Amino acid sequence: MPKQVTSSATQDRRGIAAIQRAVTTELGWIFREQPTDDFGIDAQFELVERGAATGRLIAAQIKSGASYFRNTHPDGWWFRLDKDDLEYWLDHALPVLVLLYDPETDAAYWESVNNHTIVTGKRGGKGFLVPKAQQLNR
Repeated sequence: MPKQVTSSATQDRRGIAAIQRAVTTELGWIFREQPTDDFGIDAQFELVERGAATGRLIAAQIKSGASYFRNTHPDGWWFRLDKDDLEYWLDHALPVLVLLYDPETDAAYWESVNNHTIVTGKRGGKGFLVPKAQQLNR
């Protein structure tokens, strides 16, 4: 019996490919996908300046699909944080970005995970706003 390809797996791969394309072609940076078990970081970006790799790295968590764009705000989209992910990202050795990829518009948006961007909701949940103004492009 053939194995079924889930829409979730296809969606994830499409998002990673789109972010890779934007990072390498739009920004001219180096994209390194996380090749082993993913514990909350999908890739690393290395900044390139004047054609030279800088050694400065950013960790990236890539989320793909329309469901990430449902919790709207006039300035962007709310991203709810899982407690374990939040602790992992805040304790990470690299700065961490969460990127939301919208396959309908082929656009990605980002926000940094840090104590300045995180807000606590009325019921104690944590999250942050991914601004429309922070589209992943030049």
